[in-house]
Amino acid sequence: AIVACGGAVDSLVKGGGLDEELERALEQDYVSVVACGLTVEHKGIDPDTFVAGVDVVPNGFIELARLQALGYQSIEL
Repeated sequence: AIVACGGAVDSLVKGGGLDEELERALEQDYVSVVACGLTVEHKGIDPDTFVAGVDVVPNGFIELARLQALGYQSIEL
């Protein structure tokens, strides 16, 4: 699972520089990519401009906490 918050959300937009990598990752059944809804709203990003398969969650930090409660480990890049 990839959770993007803040400036990292910009790279999820089509033409953001990671299109091919995101598309390859999202082809895997076990990979999910989500953008923080608070960031999306703050930056005025249209979610329809994201690479296909990228979802938006209301709050990226809450999503991280939810995933950690399920046993996921967090790696900040």
